[in-house]
Amino acid sequence: MAAVFLQGCAGEIPVTRTVRFAVFGNTAPPSPFSGFTESLDTVIEEIESEKPAIVIHTGNAVYGGSDEEGIYENDVRRQCRIFFSSMRNFHSACYTIPGEKDLFNGSSEIYREYSGRGASFSFNYGSIHFTVVDTSGTEESFAESRQMDWLRKDLEGCRKSSTVFIIMNRPFNKGRRSRTLPVPDELHNEFMKYNVKYVISGEGKRYSLSVFDSIKYISAGCAGYIDMKENRRTSQYYLFTYANGELDVRPVRVDLRKRG
Repeated sequence: MAAVFLQGCAGEIPVTRTVRFAVFGNTAPPSPFSGFTESLDTVIEEIESEKPAIVIHTGNAVYGGSDEEGIYENDVRRQCRIFFSSMRNFHSACYTIPGEKDLFNGSSEIYREYSGRGASFSFNYGSIHFTVVDTSGTEESFAESRQMDWLRKDLEGCRKSSTVFIIMNRPFNKGRRSRTLPVPDELHNEFMKYNVKYVISGEGKRYSLSVFDSIKYISAGCAGYIDMKENRRTSQYYLFTYANGELDVRPVRVDLRKRG
């Protein structure tokens, strides 16, 4: 079969038809003061055995908080050192995004210092574009205005990508005033304008799929890293396989009771 190309600014770009990537999150320990999530390295080993091209951690990696709660900077830094040291065990390209628990005194600055990336960022896998949006610091609005401005610029710059994935931490339909759409109209309209096909979030504990105007909104929530009862009924990671315009999602449960 002849190769298909996209016409880009720098010449013809071959269309990437397939990518496998793993998504996991919510691996924070039960306390900020001692130890860490004992099962983290086990789950990382399981994901590594799948040999995905990309690994994405969707947030809530550490147990943050504030000085007022008796949680101090050294507590958060200790956890970040452990978490990011474990993430270096991946041989795949690895990306992380902060969640609400990763904040210290309302800021993701310490987390970002260890991750080495900005609040929001994007990357390409061939002609496939991944846009990672930080929604950890928002309360009433889904995304802060500066994040929305950044998002528009990023999506404008990837118009020639063959497929666009949006990755964020914050779940959809959050709170009592949930809308018909899984995200505010403003954000959904931006996704429609720039031909986004998939939006993946990770803060919840369950998997769900909603389709609006051809956009697939996927909640890839993980849990059960600490609570063994919860481990029996939740997934610890998801393996996404995108091939020829179709996305397959495989939830994976790691039986951590047998690893203790």
